[in-house]
Amino acid sequence: MGLTRFHKILFLLCFLVTTGEGYNIFLYGAVLPLLAAEWGLSAAAAGMVGSSRC
Repeated sequence: MGLTRFHKILFLLCFLVTTGEGYNIFLYGAVLPLLAAEWGLSAAAAGMVGSSRC
């Protein structure tokens, strides 16, 4: 039967959601050390900030 239009759109949506979530996690990893240094956060406080994202 092959892939229908529905399957292609579903794949694209899943790909975009997964890519967006990966980018979100990447940004936290890149920005959190800079914020911790700027705000004078301890490692525990930086961990709380990083884990409390929505």
